[in-house]
Amino acid sequence: MKAMRKNVFEYALAAAALVVLVVALGCASTGLSPREVRGQDFSTYLLALYEPGSAQPAGDAAPKPVRLPIRVAVAQVGEIAPPDEVLATLRGKTDAFDSVQSIPGITDVSGQMSYAGHSAYHAPQMRQAAGAHVERMRRLARDIGADYLFLYGGTIDQATTSTPLSAADLTIIGGFLVPSKRIEGVAKASGALLEVDSGRVVVSVSAARDARRLSPTFARDNGELTQLKKLRDGVVLELAQQLAERVKAEATPVAATGG
Repeated sequence: MKAMRKNVFEYALAAAALVVLVVALGCASTGLSPREVRGQDFSTYLLALYEPGSAQPAGDAAPKPVRLPIRVAVAQVGEIAPPDEVLATLRGKTDAFDSVQSIPGITDVSGQMSYAGHSAYHAPQMRQAAGAHVERMRRLARDIGADYLFLYGGTIDQATTSTPLSAADLTIIGGFLVPSKRIEGVAKASGALLEVDSGRVVVSVSAARDARRLSPTFARDNGELTQLKKLRDGVVLELAQQLAERVKAEATPVAATGG
């Protein structure tokens, strides 16, 4: 009888520990880049273009027609350079892009990190810093011969929850072999094509991807990282495809000349 009570107590402790583990798994949210942080995220950068006193042209200014193929500089918020796959995808669209070059999309965020948790008070400073960075990127894009700057970023949300097989985690073998964790994630990316000279947004594009997989408890970290990479790679490539399509759709046809 005493041995039975001991076993019941041990199983109760194990079950309680399992519940704590499940609660601890929770959800995770990050920028498309780990360095796309609050105050240096795509939304802040884009809206900074429309701050009072910014260099954005008047609303009634006529937009410059898009003439294909265009020369574009590409920057991912939070990264020293966009992924090679993104650049290769755009360079492969020779009917839309004549030149595709990368520029840095990251700056010193040490001063901005302290703004976390104080968005209402510090929002103007965030947008001012982001606006100044966009201006520097525009000047760099112009100096390397680009007509447009494509700036993009996004978010990745991922959650890990238990499946009905989680009871197998009470054994070491089960923790290694039984797919008791469900990993689900959603990635969203947005980008804006800016005229280098004016800062006007010519084209805005967006893309989204979701993914899910099962993983044993002791392989959960690897499963989360693998899925994170899959989501990030998939959504940025889709964004590049969307950009090429929208550029061609917005382009002004070149009139044919007769002989």
